[in-house]
Amino acid sequence: VLSATSFNPEKYRALLRILLDVYSEKGNVVEILGLYLPAFTTGRCFIPRPPDKPRGEWKAADYDDRKALLANCSLREVLRSFGAESVILWVAVLLKKRVLVYGGDGGDGVARMQRAVRALPQLSFHRGPEAWHALRPLVTCDCADEIADLEAAQGFIAGTVDPDFRSQHASMIDLYVDLAAKTLSVSEHARKDFGMGKMHKAIAAKLVAQSAAASESAAIKTVTQLNLSIITKLKALGQPIASDALKGFCDAQEYTKSESRFMLNFAAGEGML
Repeated sequence: VLSATSFNPEKYRALLRILLDVYSEKGNVVEILGLYLPAFTTGRCFIPRPPDKPRGEWKAADYDDRKALLANCSLREVLRSFGAESVILWVAVLLKKRVLVYGGDGGDGVARMQRAVRALPQLSFHRGPEAWHALRPLVTCDCADEIADLEAAQGFIAGTVDPDFRSQHASMIDLYVDLAAKTLSVSEHARKDFGMGKMHKAIAAKLVAQSAAASESAAIKTVTQLNLSIITKLKALGQPIASDALKGFCDAQEYTKSESRFMLNFAAGEGML
């Protein structure tokens, strides 16, 4: 098991591959420690390898943590799959809800699910790497530690290929995403926080437009600018935001109760209250 504080699966997979190869060949934890220490202190490690073996060299500098936030996933693909309903995903991620993504039980279910799970934090890209802390890339019903972790989390974006997960743990799920069926299901206990208004309809149209953006980075940039525009309006109300100031702002914008509730929850999620 390799634990790290930054999100970069490709970087740590490469290091783990070296550690695993050495342990498989020698079965000696001292050898592993001898690789771990330079990897941790200098960002590189090396083991001699015969010509017919993969190179036993790893350098952290070869892997950019910022690029890892964009790699091997597609926000445009997610937006195309769910169309105007993508606004529900947007709300869930911004409000730090408990999202379960089901990839299906087919042979490619895990890959399809993890590709989507990895893209969802891009809906809150303005939060930086912290947004990826919510990810739980693969959970199952039969792991007590994983269930306990989800129960303790304020919010999460978890993936599964277990068809029974939703029925067995319905109380901890706010939004269920079925990639195979391309459906989004909001749990009854969370419906108030997913109420929609004209503001959400306009945002839905913008999200649909980004499904055809020229590039992944262009789509992410537009969504980020959308989020920051809301944050700018909220920051103008003062820090922290007083409840009467927020109410006055929502009244001035003629927001519905659902829209006002969203703004309140969004401000709370950004730590602005």
